[in-house]
Amino acid sequence: MLFGYNTNIPYKGKMYHVQTEDTGEDRHTLITLLYYEGAILRAKKASYADLLRLPDFESRVREMMKEQHKEMLKSLIAGKFDEIILGTADKPLQADAHTGGAAVTPPDEPEKAAERKEPSKKSSRSLDDILLEHISRKVKDR
Repeated sequence: MLFGYNTNIPYKGKMYHVQTEDTGEDRHTLITLLYYEGAILRAKKASYADLLRLPDFESRVREMMKEQHKEMLKSLIAGKFDEIILGTADKPLQADAHTGGAAVTPPDEPEKAAERKEPSKKSSRSLDDILLEHISRKVKDR
């Protein structure tokens, strides 16, 4: 089992927490959770079972974990969860089958579902760079 990531991130005047953890080789799953005041607003789950027998297994899982964590942060900052955050989603939330039933998304949104099925493109920017850019924009906005 690898140590995960934890990030507190301000967004629209509130503090959110993103946590990514490895459930261990027996479950071979990564879970990323977006929290606000202890409540889970969004979850993403991904299996790494296909990587277990590779010689560079740990480094690949570490990279997968980092990318999943970064994607949750970027999605928050991009406003993709604003309806959930504001509580204005007019449709009940349901599990996303593509991510093993853990990602919560509004139903009947095929364009967004197709977008999630695309493999994520790796950013050349580090997680630190993304966070620093976000924080510096917030400071300038004050």
